[in-house]
Amino acid sequence: MAFLNQHQLIEIRTNSDQKAEQHLSHVYGPVLGPALYRACERVWGTGPAVTSARLSNTKELIQDAWLPQGQHSWRAYSQREPLCSAHLPIKRSVGI
Repeated sequence: MAFLNQHQLIEIRTNSDQKAEQHLSHVYGPVLGPALYRACERVWGTGPAVTSARLSNTKELIQDAWLPQGQHSWRAYSQREPLCSAHLPIKRSVGI
């Protein structure tokens, strides 16, 4: 016998997802935060609390990895227009 029925469990899960997305949108910006949350949740196979905590605790590492060279403000970068492939740096190798 369960304490919560199926409907209540789904409602709790939905609320937890929304709170985690909201928290990470404050941490990483309104576009990147929720997208990063969804991607990491699926790949890691973790719930909202663990995913949100991991992403919050590693904020500086993630920012250092994603911030383009010469860009000093994460907040300004995260609030820009979404990047298209023309903005991404391409490293070309010499020789094949």
